[in-house]
Amino acid sequence: MSTTRLKEDSSTDLQQSKQERAHAKEELARAKENLDRQKYFGMIYLKARDSRGRILVQNHANQGLIESAHMPVALFLEAVKQDKFASQFIWETPPAAKNDTKADERDRAAFTAFVKQNRYGEGIANFNLAREVLGYGQVTEQALIGAVRSGRLRLAPASAQELEDREAEGLDAEKLRLLNADTRTLKHEVREGYADRQREAAQAEADRVLDEKRKWQTGQFKPLPRTWNGQLLNATFIRAASPQLIRQLREHYGSLQLDLRIRGEN
Repeated sequence: MSTTRLKEDSSTDLQQSKQERAHAKEELARAKENLDRQKYFGMIYLKARDSRGRILVQNHANQGLIESAHMPVALFLEAVKQDKFASQFIWETPPAAKNDTKADERDRAAFTAFVKQNRYGEGIANFNLAREVLGYGQVTEQALIGAVRSGRLRLAPASAQELEDREAEGLDAEKLRLLNADTRTLKHEVREGYADRQREAAQAEADRVLDEKRKWQTGQFKPLPRTWNGQLLNATFIRAASPQLIRQLREHYGSLQLDLRIRGEN
């Protein structure tokens, strides 16, 4: 092999070696940049707290906002304490520690109130299931409603004995409230109760009269039309009609159908 050929081969090998070293340096730089980026986001997600003590949700939206802010970690941690800056981001309440007795009390209070209002069992199995689904320290009325509606949380219903006990508790609480209420409050409630009873009695009488009309008039008159002389024959029309027109409508269609139309039932 000639000297010239050897020199050419040597030059080619040297060039390839330089390219490989340059490529390796680029790879190393990219790896370091990626590691630094991960450490940067890791520190922010670990330490960032807003003015309410909440933590950043780890998602693409927050990550994009953090990148666009382009701040050193220390400066970012201070900035998110300001509500105006923090409002751009998505936050969540951090999970409570297992030894946080206050969180335990809050969970139990929210759970008890929810199950009593919605006729679910108050037992430990239901409570533990709620915590398993929602998380320790995350049991709130809103979270329970959402989980039950979505089907993520399926609570056992209250037993007949639980329902009876709750009714008795409610009666006892009402008695105690009345015993401790002042005279003015009691008089006001008596007046309110009397007005409610009057409304209920009036409604009951209206229903009774309607039932009587239904017994005697069903099938005796032709159906009440939807319009009258080009106008919609609805509750508003009937209430504004003259006495003469009302008599005419009753004679042709019966008072039952007029009453039902006013109530929106036909």
